[in-house]
Amino acid sequence: MKRTSLIGLIMTASLLFSGAASADVRIAVINAGQLVTSSPQFKSAEEAMRKEFENRAKKLESDVKALAGEFETFKRDADIMSNAERSQKEKELTTRRIDTAQAERQFKEDFATRRQELFQNVLADITSVIEKVAKEGKYDIVLQDPVYAADNIDITETVLKRLQKGK
Repeated sequence: MKRTSLIGLIMTASLLFSGAASADVRIAVINAGQLVTSSPQFKSAEEAMRKEFENRAKKLESDVKALAGEFETFKRDADIMSNAERSQKEKELTTRRIDTAQAERQFKEDFATRRQELFQNVLADITSVIEKVAKEGKYDIVLQDPVYAADNIDITETVLKRLQKGK
């Protein structure tokens, strides 16, 4: 009997203390997706990526089309070629197809790596601004993408405005 009343007393005390402590906690929320896609830093990074990889993508696309055209020509003309000529051309086209496939893989890898680097830089900028806004607003915790949050604790627009000003 004493044990159950002691447990009840401890539970009641912990509820009272946790209620008092939570009354002083200031909570804010952010919509990370909106911050990332709407931030000028993200748009700038996207533009940098486009410029950096645009020429390389066009050249690769041109090479793939040219190779496809040469394969079609080879298929059409293979019957009138000598065995040695056909073998030589087939070997050449196969080598170029392998090289082109390797170039495509390398392009995709380079693109993904660069995108990750730029995205990490953008996230670092956004995180820095979130921390500054949280400290200035004297928030104890900032939650990212909650299922539900009242508008009065959402600081997404404040952070976005600060990002647009350049921190």
